[in-house]
Amino acid sequence: MKTRIHQLQQNFNEYNVDALLIENLINMYYLSSFTGTAASLLITKTKQYLLVDHRYILQAKQQANDFDVVVYDQSFDDFMVKVNTIVKSEHVDTMGIDGATTTYDRVMQVKEACDASVVSIDVSDLRTCKDEHELTLLKQAIAIGDDVFLKVYPQITPGLKESDVVDMLYKELKAANATDFSFDVIVASGHRSSMPHGVASDKLIEANDIVTIDWGVKANRYCSDCTRTFFMSKPKNKQLIDMYNAVLHANKQAIAAVKAGVSSKEVDRVARQVIEEAGYIEHFNHGTGHGLGLEIHEHPRLNTYSDVPLKENMVITIEPGIYIEGVGGVRIEDVVVVTKDGCEVLTKLNKDLQYKTEGSNTL
Repeated sequence: MKTRIHQLQQNFNEYNVDALLIENLINMYYLSSFTGTAASLLITKTKQYLLVDHRYILQAKQQANDFDVVVYDQSFDDFMVKVNTIVKSEHVDTMGIDGATTTYDRVMQVKEACDASVVSIDVSDLRTCKDEHELTLLKQAIAIGDDVFLKVYPQITPGLKESDVVDMLYKELKAANATDFSFDVIVASGHRSSMPHGVASDKLIEANDIVTIDWGVKANRYCSDCTRTFFMSKPKNKQLIDMYNAVLHANKQAIAAVKAGVSSKEVDRVARQVIEEAGYIEHFNHGTGHGLGLEIHEHPRLNTYSDVPLKENMVITIEPGIYIEGVGGVRIEDVVVVTKDGCEVLTKLNKDLQYKTEGSNTL
């Protein structure tokens, strides 16, 4: 944690601040290991403080032993008394506040009561590059996610509801000691597969359906994320087969384009160009991927608007898709970790075209 705090403090000159107030609980955990549900971090150029009310004194001392624990009485007035005491003792002229995750009302409240100037700071890249411990935890979560799906896939038969598949996935993730899903599971079959975010419904899965499942688990607080699309029987719709092959090619080409120094926008362009050449560009209406870690969606985004140089140990998804109303949809998603010369694919499930009858029943 000391290393993370030190790295953040090194950015203070760039932010033009003398201190930084962080109240986002995930950023707070990342920087301090504190898991309580009400607290604030105040980090100055030389010290770090964890402000809590009386409920969390012992927990704060046990979990955040690199921090000075400051207690307030749950009122905003007393909270600001404690903040201003630190501001004065540390000679803070300008205090940053995490504007991307703090409400406007809260920012204005603090700004009006603070004895220092208060400015909004973007710390969205705080957790972008993972350390070795984080990579280990992410790999564990992703391996559990893969294994959960492998156990459920053979059980998916015509007549099941999409929501039944979610129930089976949940049973397996709990058996694997994962905490929960990392987001609402998407199970979109038949005509519903044309919905990129078709969260599981009571629709029955039919014998000739195409099925897209986008799932993730949380284990040790870190998220997995994966999407696979398959057919319940040997596909006869040539357009769906063509769509599948285009998405698979886009997925593989985008992964091949990933390496440190390449722009997130360039990786998106590679995937988009493959789908455009296949004739489906108007049906690819979301970004190619996003960062992954303690949250399911983290910095950076991989889309046509985000021009972020990829760095070693960034963990990102690659998930191109094609969706045509009345026909169906295909998405194939993998998680990769950026390396100096390329990337390592962390999701291990087969992604070749699969169907459950007259063909391979395993992914």
